[in-house]
Amino acid sequence: MDNNKIREIENIIDYKFNQKGHLIQAFTRRSYSEENHGNPCNEIMETLGDSVIGLYVTKTLLQRYRGATVTEGGISKMRAAIVNGANLAKHAVRLGLAKKEYMLLGKGDIAQQVYEKQSVQEDLLESIVGAVALDCDYDQEQLSITVNHLLDIEHLEQPWKNYITSGITTIRNSAERGDNHNPVNYLQELWRSGNIPMPNYEDRGHYAEGWICVASILEMGLILVGEGKSKKQAKLNAAQKLYDEVVKAREQGHSREFLKTT
Repeated sequence: MDNNKIREIENIIDYKFNQKGHLIQAFTRRSYSEENHGNPCNEIMETLGDSVIGLYVTKTLLQRYRGATVTEGGISKMRAAIVNGANLAKHAVRLGLAKKEYMLLGKGDIAQQVYEKQSVQEDLLESIVGAVALDCDYDQEQLSITVNHLLDIEHLEQPWKNYITSGITTIRNSAERGDNHNPVNYLQELWRSGNIPMPNYEDRGHYAEGWICVASILEMGLILVGEGKSKKQAKLNAAQKLYDEVVKAREQGHSREFLKTT
């Protein structure tokens, strides 16, 4: 990697490396390393960057929502929405970092055009953060600046707001918007935040039509049956029916002692 490319990358990530080798390693794929006498590849930096990103995104979330009604599960969901592979890859592309001319690739990687793969773009962004961590000797202020810059966290209001749990209404609104809707996860959040008793799921086996699962909250008198072509689909369908009944009970004003008002 020549000096011009190094300067371009430093301008993009808004950080000047003390040791340029850290930056070069972040862009070095294993395939290139194996073809070039074992030059260090980016895998260690990728692992380090993943941990750094998770830490600083969590820290930012806790600072942003201090005093709000957010469960542990809610924080986990917010963090997962921000640091998932697709989102990290998107930022690598948005910033112009995931370029073939920047990456040090082996012949096989070049032939397969791996620089266009989401997983490779995700790994690259994590590696860059890891490289900065090593180069700045884990300076907390610098790492916070870098993570916020690369992930554009200051402008991310969604999907964070979707997971602030003020009761069933907020979670249902999130579901209606289609924000990675998963009724099993939503019911678990309601339980963990104390809004409902714990849901139970029971696999009832495989029949000609597919799999059958029973979802229930006995304290609420709710027992729903879901079917699907797989165990997972049957559970999701059963959970969706159970979720709909919980929401219906809340909206109809049947706020029994186990349902908090919002």
